[in-house]
Amino acid sequence: MKQGIYWIIDGAEPVASVLDKAKKALAKDAPEAVLCRFPEESEENDKKAFLNAIRPFFQEKQIAFVLQGNMNLLDGCDGVHVSFSKEISVLRKRHADISLGVSCQTRHEAMIAGEKGADYVAFEGEQANELADWWADLFVIPCAVLTQNPSGNADFVMKML
Repeated sequence: MKQGIYWIIDGAEPVASVLDKAKKALAKDAPEAVLCRFPEESEENDKKAFLNAIRPFFQEKQIAFVLQGNMNLLDGCDGVHVSFSKEISVLRKRHADISLGVSCQTRHEAMIAGEKGADYVAFEGEQANELADWWADLFVIPCAVLTQNPSGNADFVMKML
């Protein structure tokens, strides 16, 4: 299985810096998706300006643009990535037309996320590879890992751009 690449970009970085890094990295490999994260203290207007400047660059290259949290900024995004919560099914109903990714800390959370409509589950931390190996053996829903030495069983490897 060929692992897909899933870049993570920092919404606090200057737009020009992110675009420069992306252009250089695209010469080596193209990700299937990009996850945009913002620091909590970021201003709403700054987030919107960043998204409007960055999102089209990736989408024009057929790279899915996924936003972490920030439900009020989803317009134009291809997906949303959230931390596990019991509200996943409500989120899935509200946003049925976009990809839903869920970060999970345990097997139980991952199974519930899958049952409630997650399009993929993500694991990070010390047990990320162990969880990805277990997940890949039992489930069809893709999984992603964010770790230094990713498991060969993960569908996607998440890495900072």
